[in-house]
Amino acid sequence: MTQSKHLKNNLEFAGLKFLTIFIRIFPYGIAVRFSKILSFLVFSVIRLRRDVTIRNIQMAFPEKDLEECTALAGKVYNHFGRVAVDFLYMARLIPKRFLKLIQFENETVLQKALQAGKGVVLNGGHLGNWEFLAASIPLKGYPENIIVGAQRNNLADAWFNTNRALAGCKIIHVGGAVRKSLKALNRGEVLAILSDQDAGKDGQFVPYFGRPASAPVGAALLSLKSGSPMVYTQAIFNNGRYVVQFERIRTDDLEGPTPENLWELTRRFTEILEKNVRKYPEQWFWMHRRWKTRPVKEGIPA
Repeated sequence: MTQSKHLKNNLEFAGLKFLTIFIRIFPYGIAVRFSKILSFLVFSVIRLRRDVTIRNIQMAFPEKDLEECTALAGKVYNHFGRVAVDFLYMARLIPKRFLKLIQFENETVLQKALQAGKGVVLNGGHLGNWEFLAASIPLKGYPENIIVGAQRNNLADAWFNTNRALAGCKIIHVGGAVRKSLKALNRGEVLAILSDQDAGKDGQFVPYFGRPASAPVGAALLSLKSGSPMVYTQAIFNNGRYVVQFERIRTDDLEGPTPENLWELTRRFTEILEKNVRKYPEQWFWMHRRWKTRPVKEGIPA
């Protein structure tokens, strides 16, 4: 690591720690209200990834005009301002106060999937609050492993994972994840993964809001290779609480991790995700360049 990069990482981490300490000074209710100020600054003053967000919304909802897309983008930033503050505050909420902010729906879907004894691939996206979702599973008594990618800032990366571990999440890093993930599934545990960001050239192109999008196939690979059921999940904010929901994704007609089956299972997950993003568009992470990677010949199904 170069000296300039080391200095940058330290400055960024110092800023993160300062913001965390500042937010945790206040009662939770006041900290949440502060998130609106944070959202306004990022959206209207700093304008961080604002153009990317609006452009993505325009592509997904061509029937909306620029004013509607901009208004929706503002709601997206408001939501993720709260998500950020919630994560920074999470250590003070675990366990008792945290569980009061969580409501489980369709929990029997997860319970029935676990009864097979092969674990469960819990597949979700950057919709609602995925950090609270991950924390809620072990706090409800389910042994959980979460697959995480490395952050550019190694100091922040370590801090994030320490925060996640407070709830009982066991961390599996992307490097070497397959072997560790299969072991966790073989133990009958929950394996949580997010599968909605651009996967570059290694992904499979599946339809997403009417356009082919490169989707990661890791969750499909782990499910089909292990024979573990796949369950879609999300934690949607509603009336002051995060509602954790589950939906079984059919895999019984797909035998083995063939290229065709990997594509089909990834498509099924993405179809369910799109259905929920359309229902809660202000809670999906539109800041990410989801359609960055394009097929070699645009318009031809991959």
